Amino acid sequence: MVTGRAASKIVEEYASKSGVDFEVYVMSHEVAALIPPIEIAKRLKAHGVKGFDLILIPGLISGDVSVIEKEVGIPTFKGPIHAADIPYVLSMIGKVELSKVEPACKILNLSRELREEEELRALEEELRSKAYFDIAGVPIAKGSLRIVAEVTSAPIKGVEATLAEALRYKSYGADIVDIGMVAGESKPELASKLVRTIKKEVEVAVSIDSLDPKEITAAVEAGANLVISVDSGILDDLQDLPRDVAIVVIPTDVKKGYYPTTIGDKVSALEETVDKALRMGFKKVIADPILSPPLQPSLLESLVAYYEFAKRRPNVPLMMGVGNVTELMDVDSIGINGLMAAIAAELEISLLLTTEASNKTCNCVRELCIAARMAKLSKMARKPMKDLSLSLLAIKEKRDLTLPVEKMEGCEVVKASESRMHDYDPSGYVKITIDKCRRGLLASHFKAGEVTCIIEGARAEDVYNELIKRGLVTTLSHAAYLGKELYKAELALKLGKSYVQDEELDFGFLVRS
Repeated sequence: MVTGRAASKIVEEYASKSGVDFEVYVMSHEVAALIPPIEIAKRLKAHGVKGFDLILIPGLISGDVSVIEKEVGIPTFKGPIHAADIPYVLSMIGKVELSKVEPACKILNLSRELREEEELRALEEELRSKAYFDIAGVPIAKGSLRIVAEVTSAPIKGVEATLAEALRYKSYGADIVDIGMVAGESKPELASKLVRTIKKEVEVAVSIDSLDPKEITAAVEAGANLVISVDSGILDDLQDLPRDVAIVVIPTDVKKGYYPTTIGDKVSALEETVDKALRMGFKKVIADPILSPPLQPSLLESLVAYYEFAKRRPNVPLMMGVGNVTELMDVDSIGINGLMAAIAAELEISLLLTTEASNKTCNCVRELCIAARMAKLSKMARKPMKDLSLSLLAIKEKRDLTLPVEKMEGCEVVKASESRMHDYDPSGYVKITIDKCRRGLLASHFKAGEVTCIIEGARAEDVYNELIKRGLVTTLSHAAYLGKELYKAELALKLGKSYVQDEELDFGFLVRS
């Protein structure tokens, strides 16, 4: 392995953890990333490097490292960008072809992505061949884990906002967009308009979630492919529905105020409703025993109901409403979605329904789409949901890439004094906000109390460079302050958190002593 002086000890430390025989050649350059490949080639040739299986060059070095291989006659490839990844890269030598142009970490991840995409394509073909039926071209099979993304309270949001939400869910990977109507408000005309708009503009399978027969009929006439939450009390009112529309039946009878609570009652009631729907001629019947939130009354018992129903009726596909858990726990949704997708894969659930009905569950659709892919890959490979190209790690990480603290002999360590507000900048001041809808940062510059311009950008770096270029920042303390605030705003956007200028981002218990 070749490196510069600054990183030599760190490279040797991580390489020693790999169990692979190695030798580190230290160039005279301080920073490895700045060494030209031709310079490495000349030095190694002069050094008489021989007897090695291959040479790894720092991943950040620019250009093609083929010139080194030509000069010394030893296969040469780019290693990882971070020293912490060296053990993993060395363990993969011989299993994956490294690159002479791209860093090894990128190649290894790309290799995994390509392999997993191929595995998912093969799985999709298998699921299609074993499907119970399809919903507007979406095959519904045992364990297919199709994602149904619900736009909650669509009539209140209106057509335009519902369409925007549906487009976003489709971009995340949702298989079906569900239009959630408002209980107790019969609006069949609006249901029809919402369905027609989504079908035309989004080109996705559409479902309607309603217990109102008029809304359901209007939605299906407008092209809805799936009806969610059909219970025994309204089945008789749906006699005129086409029998090829898919329906999700639940074990309740809202008209009579019947809500089964025990596992046995849930399963029996659901079986009766399923059988009634089949007798009526419905060809695409899906069962939903209804997932309960933890402790209200019992998540475990509701999962047992899924398990028991699946054993008794193995030929009836199941839907699980994961949003019942994510919405009713003050816990970050990422981990919940990952775990629920794994449980759903074990139960061989066909459809997973989720919502983004509150601020804490924003991004749930995307999280569940990723989790479902992870679960399917892991189940197919018969291994845990780890070490995939996909992950739901957001705050925590698998490997610590922090460089070890180096001891500097003869250098005084100065303790920073308590900070204070930056000095007033003669050029004016800047107010920073974020636009979550447009995914952008906004910096409004003021001079003498009047706004002079508003700079918009996707990245903190773009915004502060524009401020500097326009001469709107003239003191070092103001520049440092704006750099800190703009990056904080960018981080808030990435994490879906609130941003308030001059206030710390709230990470809850993670930052409290």
